[in-house]
Amino acid sequence: RRVLPRRIMTVSTVYGDVRVKVTTMGAHSCFAPEHEDCATLARGKCVPILLVYESALAAVEKDTT
Repeated sequence: RRVLPRRIMTVSTVYGDVRVKVTTMGAHSCFAPEHEDCATLARGKCVPILLVYESALAAVEKDTT
């Protein structure tokens, strides 16, 4: 098991801003939207949390390409 360096970036979605944890190992990066941000926005917009989560991942992909 390894501890990877992590940084936080913020992405804008149609539901609001979501913080995303970013870890990098070599050329591979992993992205994980903050659960609490997604849950708060989902409750506020009355949508499933998965929609907010997927929207955040799509925003990350758009920002990193």
